[in-house]
Amino acid sequence: MSFRLPLGLLEITALSLASRSSHRLVSRTFHSDVIYPSKLSITGNQVPVKPQQTGREDHVHSPLFQQPTTPLSEEELQAIYQDLLRHDAPPPVEQPFADSIPDPALVLPRLTRRIVTVPEINDIPTSFSSKLQSRLSQAITQPTTVHHSQGKPYSDLLNALQKDNFSPSLPILGESVTKGVMTLPEWTALIEACLKEYDADGAFTALRVMKKLGTPVPWDIHQHVLQSLAEEGLFREIQAYAHEFLPERTDAPHFVHLITALSKCRLYNTALSLLHTQEVKGHYPPQTVYQALIVNLMRSPTPGNTPRRAKAWDLFYHMRYVAHPTPSISLYTDMIRACADAAEPETLRGFDLWTEMTVDKRMTPTTEAYNAIIALAARNKSTALEATRLAKEMVEFGRDAEGRPAMPLTKETYIALLEAAKRLGDLKQARWILMKLARAGPAGTSAVDHWALRHIFHTYATYSPPFKRQMATIKPRIKLQNQTEHLAKASQTPEDAIEGVSEIQPHQTTGYDALLPQTTRALLSEADALFDLLLREKSLSQEDTSSMPLLFSSVSSLPEIVSAYFSVYLNHAPSFSAAVSKIRAVHAQTNFEWTPELIRICMVHCARRVRPGSLNLATEWADELWSAWSALAERERGRVSRWLPGAPTTPAERRVTPKSTISAPTVSSIWAAYIQLKAKANTLDDAMALVRRFEEIYPPSDAKANLSPEMPTESRVVLAGARTLVRTNPRGLIDDDSVPPILAFTDVATLHKALLHAQRSEDVGYLTYLLHAYAGGVRDRRGMNLLVSDVKEGWKGKEALGNEVEVKVKAKRRFEKRKRNGRVRPGLRRW
Repeated sequence: MSFRLPLGLLEITALSLASRSSHRLVSRTFHSDVIYPSKLSITGNQVPVKPQQTGREDHVHSPLFQQPTTPLSEEELQAIYQDLLRHDAPPPVEQPFADSIPDPALVLPRLTRRIVTVPEINDIPTSFSSKLQSRLSQAITQPTTVHHSQGKPYSDLLNALQKDNFSPSLPILGESVTKGVMTLPEWTALIEACLKEYDADGAFTALRVMKKLGTPVPWDIHQHVLQSLAEEGLFREIQAYAHEFLPERTDAPHFVHLITALSKCRLYNTALSLLHTQEVKGHYPPQTVYQALIVNLMRSPTPGNTPRRAKAWDLFYHMRYVAHPTPSISLYTDMIRACADAAEPETLRGFDLWTEMTVDKRMTPTTEAYNAIIALAARNKSTALEATRLAKEMVEFGRDAEGRPAMPLTKETYIALLEAAKRLGDLKQARWILMKLARAGPAGTSAVDHWALRHIFHTYATYSPPFKRQMATIKPRIKLQNQTEHLAKASQTPEDAIEGVSEIQPHQTTGYDALLPQTTRALLSEADALFDLLLREKSLSQEDTSSMPLLFSSVSSLPEIVSAYFSVYLNHAPSFSAAVSKIRAVHAQTNFEWTPELIRICMVHCARRVRPGSLNLATEWADELWSAWSALAERERGRVSRWLPGAPTTPAERRVTPKSTISAPTVSSIWAAYIQLKAKANTLDDAMALVRRFEEIYPPSDAKANLSPEMPTESRVVLAGARTLVRTNPRGLIDDDSVPPILAFTDVATLHKALLHAQRSEDVGYLTYLLHAYAGGVRDRRGMNLLVSDVKEGWKGKEALGNEVEVKVKAKRRFEKRKRNGRVRPGLRRW
């Protein structure tokens, strides 16, 4: 308990005196003529400011400093604003070394005339004595130099450079070099000519001559040669090059090119083993080596792309665990782009990496990173609006005083936004993007390529016009004046009966309109106008295109554009016959070549969306498509199938023997659609003949052969060893993209139902056997590839059991089975 003592008389007197003295100090401070200095100026002198005199003695809050008498002008304010919001000038973009190399076709003839000595006619000995003397001459009797290069444009020059006693017959123009043989750009042009001819020995010979003459070889030339060898998969030549020309480098700069060369030869396991061997030795490669291998695994071709993608993700997390915990922005961008390029986009994983990069690591995203995350968001309909928001965030990220963004939208950004507009059916945004792409190229030229135009037509296909035929109001029947008016009214379509639309004729609705198309007729007219403009530009000659700007100058692949254009008619044509007529007319006009994807789209549409009234027309058109497919398959029969793994090959070998362009899912879809259409037309004998023919060409036993060697069969996590330590993809969830063409029950469900209705039990039994044979072959293939048993582990779609929820899932299935059998009492909740 505390007590408060009263203040004494002396304490009260002291407090009152202090209060009076402080009041006098304040009065003297604000009412005297004493001038106090303000803040220091730029010159270091104090600028005195006299306080403002006021009549009030108690004005304690008067300002100590005066406001500036002269306000800042608009130019000064704008200069300050521009200085505060200016964009730091990016470092100058260095020109790629390959672009600075002179054209070998222009340099080599001049070098040949200067270095390769050709004897003059007057110098040729004619007399017998001169011939004898020349034959006995010491210079002639010397052994000639072995010429290693033959049949190349630079063979004479390269052979002359190997001699020791050559001398230039013409003076060198330009800078002088050691011994006055060739300038550095000329050496570079000679090496580039050797690389263009895929002549690694010729490039090595030129570099040996440079080394012999004492000409220093810049690192850019070393880098260019190593990169060219890596693109051709010449890993042995890369090792020999580093041993001969880079013996003083201890940091192994050729290691990244060696990994790339092994990947180009599809020796991915060898590259992984080499990388892990260096880790075991304690030599952790730089992050660029990991990035090169990860990117090559992600972009590897089929078959085997799916298991290699799993290895790439394992290597990414292994790198962070072992060598480099923090990836670079470039590697983050590549991984997010890999999430977008997957067959099924990995949206959650990609956004997790984006959040980790921007929020956790506080890295400033680049334009490429924004393009990657926008493309990922655009691949899914549920996140397509997020792509637009990210594009706005990209533009608003750091504007200067004049409103110019630090990261403007690029061509890749617009194409990603077109992907989002296609998913949403947003034709308005697609039109705006097309207008932007028309001026997004260099010097304001058009940047519309076949990818952008495909997305445009797909947007037309997914766009839903606001007017429906059911919305038209039915007017009361009026009395017709004559027979001519009656025929004119009878020839109108239901859309022409709308008020305000009946006056518009079909030829007046063609072309682009400022408003969005309100009917399917206006939609098809707008798509026709765009396609006709493309054909008109492609039909122009070279002289006509040089004098006028073109919108579709960058469009090259016409069959892909045609398939997207056909999808507009297949979705919005008023009738099936109208769509078929349009496709036939376009084929007669352009004479395009049928592709497997285009045949698949048309055949699947015939089988799934045909009405009973147009069944005969659909069957006739399907027979035409089948004839085109048979000719295409016969032409591709000599090539290696895309679903066969095959042996590792180099890029040169693949150029000689290319693979087929037909994939296994495309084959299965085309056959299944044709079988389904024959079953709908009630031609069961033809349908069963197709099934037996399919079994003959693609037997079920093929599913157990040609197993994919890329399937990972190791355990998920290990602690030590020359292998990937971290496993993020369970074996049961890895798809196999090397399965040959097969038939599933959904492909022949229509035929199975028709056979049951016709009571053809023998054919039903054969069809049941065949479907079980294909399913069993795929199940056995998974067991041999992944070392898993789908029967024991309860494989059901992509739901891999064997984890902590296995007991719950099995209990739920047992409960559902008991409930179907009627052995569960009502009101009893067991799940």
